[in-house]
Amino acid sequence: PDEMLIWIPVNSSSFVPELVNPGDRIKFIVPIYEDRPVPAGGDGSPTAVPARHFVETKSIGPFRVGSLGSRLASRDVARAHRLSSSQERLIGIVISEKNEEEQVYLADLQKFALSRDYRDIGVALLGPEKSGL
Repeated sequence: PDEMLIWIPVNSSSFVPELVNPGDRIKFIVPIYEDRPVPAGGDGSPTAVPARHFVETKSIGPFRVGSLGSRLASRDVARAHRLSSSQERLIGIVISEKNEEEQVYLADLQKFALSRDYRDIGVALLGPEKSGL
């Protein structure tokens, strides 16, 4: 058991869950913001309040999908077995405890997810891995 499944909540409007299946590879897309001072009001007060300004996006990954909510197989298989899927905005990613690169990606993703709102997290579906090229 050198793998673990970690669930990451994402913006359900940022991807189409029906097109993502366990076993697929994804990256998470996160916005990077910085706080900039903005004058407090129209009364001429010199006090500034911080405001969040978008700077750029960052992709974190790749990760292998282990589940989408309660769905552990493709949507077609789940439908054939009349399994209902729920909570597909929770993506379970498989992390190998022996893969240092995945550990770094996970730490970066968790840092973002814990310090920001999960609704900011998007998903990019990657093509299949190429082997032997």
